[in-house]
Amino acid sequence: MLVGNFGARGFDLRDEQPEFRGVTNHIRLGSLDLTFWSCTAASRSVLPEVDMVKQPFVLRGNGETSFGNTTFRISRNTSGVVPAGATMRYENQCGLAEYVLRIDATALRTKLGAMIGTSVARPIEFEATTAFEHPEQARLRRLIDHLVGELDDETADLPAQALAQYQQSVMVCFLYANRHNFSHLLEQRQPQPALWQVHRAEEHIDASCTLPLTLEALEDVTGTSGLAMSQAFRRTRGVSPLVFLKRVRLNHARRLLLAPEENTSVATVAHRFGFFNAAAFASDYRRAFGEPPSATLAAARRRRS
Repeated sequence: MLVGNFGARGFDLRDEQPEFRGVTNHIRLGSLDLTFWSCTAASRSVLPEVDMVKQPFVLRGNGETSFGNTTFRISRNTSGVVPAGATMRYENQCGLAEYVLRIDATALRTKLGAMIGTSVARPIEFEATTAFEHPEQARLRRLIDHLVGELDDETADLPAQALAQYQQSVMVCFLYANRHNFSHLLEQRQPQPALWQVHRAEEHIDASCTLPLTLEALEDVTGTSGLAMSQAFRRTRGVSPLVFLKRVRLNHARRLLLAPEENTSVATVAHRFGFFNAAAFASDYRRAFGEPPSATLAAARRRRS
């Protein structure tokens, strides 16, 4: 797996072990991928240079990751970022289990450019080490755990629309969670968009509410950075663009449930507007309208009959 999928230049057991058992799973999500890896034995491995930024998230055990002259410990509480184009060396202790997140460096620069409102030509240079008690790093870890939970749900496959939205969220959280040479631009106050730009963003969100929302799209339709527009939404509407999108989707879903066609169901309506978790959709709907979506649909059908 390591050699065939990742071009590993070597995999060696560090000591003689009474048992060797390794498990690995890998999934590609557009511009990023996520790998699960666990091994009962202590091991060494070397992975070649790729144009992807990498960060491990340890579930249990510990080890060391290094590139160039930089080495950092990995554990449940500590991690670090391996830059794109660097040879990565692993020294894993026995019993290590982890996720490894990799993000395409070009896609990450594009996402950062959409957030700050200017193209990013230089490489993003990350600080090597990080700790999970940092709020933004903890948020990234929770997002990874949530994504893994959705991917592990065998009752239904995640639609491409949901995976695309997760991809957007992971890259944004990653850029906030790990310090880099552009972090100060993310933290500084953005120029305030005009009210007409906020209205244009709202119109775009309403017209394309069945599609994933991206910062690049907000930048294209409003002429201002995605980060500035996010701040403008919170200032003028009291919510982020994603929360506003959820409200728009709920309103559209309610209109369909109030005027159902013969084959209308709660599940088909929920999926049409990007709600792929039935329990979460029902909870959000009840919170917004005071009744479950099934009650809205049943009442509408009774009125028709």
